Amino acid sequence: MLRDLDPQVPLFEVTTLEDAVVGARFTAAGGGALFAGVFGGLGFLFAAIGTYALMSYVASLRAREMVLRLALGATSRDVVRLFVTRGLQLAGLALVVGGPCAAFAIVAIQPVLGDVTGIDPLVLGGSALLLSLVVAVSGYLHGRQVAAAEPLVALRHD
Repeated sequence: MLRDLDPQVPLFEVTTLEDAVVGARFTAAGGGALFAGVFGGLGFLFAAIGTYALMSYVASLRAREMVLRLALGATSRDVVRLFVTRGLQLAGLALVVGGPCAAFAIVAIQPVLGDVTGIDPLVLGGSALLLSLVVAVSGYLHGRQVAAAEPLVALRHD
């Protein structure tokens, strides 16, 4: 039929309209999901790095207080527990505030995702659990670092 109109025009990739629409829709949905996945992963990486840096900053601010506690009889286990529990309390608060914000953002970008379901409790719960794990490990590492400091040297250092 197309050859009858102009036999000189080369024909390639001839397809039906239905196949073209389905293919374009699949490409758009896959691209949106890939886009969301890559930027979600980068956002999580930056959140983990920022959390670790924030815990480091808090540990440096509270180092004198913790060393004083150690000098007055607290054990290094108490200091580590203090850092971990305080970090997890703040992470819990962040999850309570950030969870609904994340759900709202997912609903807002749903048209870009196409057929991919946006709100997945497994993914949201896994992300919250993983970020809480980052906070706990960060608090543990920084708590151990502060607890290992020599009390007299740290109190003299200004």
